[in-house]
Amino acid sequence: MTATVRNPANETRSERIEYVFSGSTITNRTVRLAGGASREVQFELTASGRLTGTETVSTGTYVHGVRNASGAGIPRYLRVTPDVDLAVEAFQAPATAPSDREFVVLATVSNPAGTTITRDVAYRFAGTTISEKTITVGSGEQRQVAFAVTTERIEAADSLIQRGRTYDHSIETAGGATVSDAIRLRSEPSARAAALTTRDVQLPSDLREDTRYAVAVTVRNVGTTAFDGQFVYRLNGTAVATQSRNIPSGQQRTISFEIAYADIERAAQPLSTRTSTQSLTVGNASLASEDVTVHGRIEDTHTESPTPRQAANFTNDSAGDPEASRATCERGFFSRCGEKTIDQMTLTLIGTLSSVVAILYEMLSGT
Repeated sequence: MTATVRNPANETRSERIEYVFSGSTITNRTVRLAGGASREVQFELTASGRLTGTETVSTGTYVHGVRNASGAGIPRYLRVTPDVDLAVEAFQAPATAPSDREFVVLATVSNPAGTTITRDVAYRFAGTTISEKTITVGSGEQRQVAFAVTTERIEAADSLIQRGRTYDHSIETAGGATVSDAIRLRSEPSARAAALTTRDVQLPSDLREDTRYAVAVTVRNVGTTAFDGQFVYRLNGTAVATQSRNIPSGQQRTISFEIAYADIERAAQPLSTRTSTQSLTVGNASLASEDVTVHGRIEDTHTESPTPRQAANFTNDSAGDPEASRATCERGFFSRCGEKTIDQMTLTLIGTLSSVVAILYEMLSGT
């Protein structure tokens, strides 16, 4: 965890900075700063405690953060998930990477754990990480992860990469799960998307659960050189499926996809009922585009809304929770809920005074 520490005073000061996890100070260090200066302080924690000396941490949500000796700081929630990695499969990528436009690499990741987990996923080319993203997958669910890549970006990451050669590329999780294939970097350009014309466009008008759909477009290459590239079916710009085709100059091919609702869910979570835009693209150029109504899965509309989570704080008591206060409050004699109760001596004095008043009343009534 990284936090920025600032000295608001005019003079140089030293102060102890603590890393707190679940109410306990795990480690601390003394930071010395000149007046008005600031610096980043970093603490590391592993669930096994190897870096901190703590006991093994169970899965769940905790409060952690960095604070000074007086307790001022910024707490945050931290979710600890099981030591289970995502599984990776269904790798999709072109056999040849174009030299002058973007191409898309897809893979499906699944969560075998019994709880939602969040992991980093990376696209690697010839062993070099080109791009990374963080994804969250529910228990037993699948997500499709997509990386848009260009040859220029690959060359910028690794100066030893040469066009015209074949390399391994892959999508990997932080835990080491991977799926890969070979790809050749083109050294010569192919026909551009502007050289492609379309006709007989068949796109669905609505998308509903448990249904499969056909997408088909006839594409003609009117350029003077062959087209060798990747076609991508997208929903609101998100890649759902890809297909690589070669179209010689002057010829045409039908580009078709069979899309299942589950494919769209994996690629474009979460789905809600609304009008969206579907398109067939080559690189960033759209060849065909139409609106489509996406119908979200039917769910129980009577489900009670979850209670908003309170802001994290370093204490574990219920002082900030009025419901908890009411549940534990014991009302005292002559006192409101939550106020200090009257002690035994005071109650005895009140009883004595009441008796004296009663005796005087009887004496006066008798006369």
